[in-house]
Amino acid sequence: MPHASGVLMIPHKLLPTLSSITTSDQWYTYYKANAEFQLEIPWKRGAEITEDEQNAIADSLAAWQLGETLDGLHLLTAAKNYAQYIKDPKYVDVIELFIKEQQRHRGDLVQFCLKA
Repeated sequence: MPHASGVLMIPHKLLPTLSSITTSDQWYTYYKANAEFQLEIPWKRGAEITEDEQNAIADSLAAWQLGETLDGLHLLTAAKNYAQYIKDPKYVDVIELFIKEQQRHRGDLVQFCLKA
């Protein structure tokens, strides 16, 4: 099992709770471990969503897509400025990992919508 910051990491069991993470180093460890330990999505089963459920989430999906940029450039620029202000260069690394996680979520959502 891989180690992160000297701690044995077991998928989704020893990850800290989100409410207990307070430093950039802890967030970095969380995002690195979370990226490594992904559950397999059973895409062969399809989306398993009804037309009523599709209609119920359509507005939310449209609003989410408006707020998303593929590269996270605006967020990264703001993060660099903020990291400089708080003198925490690790913060930028955390935001880069966060953007990668959001891109993975976007990919999963696209795949889900194609299966629907």
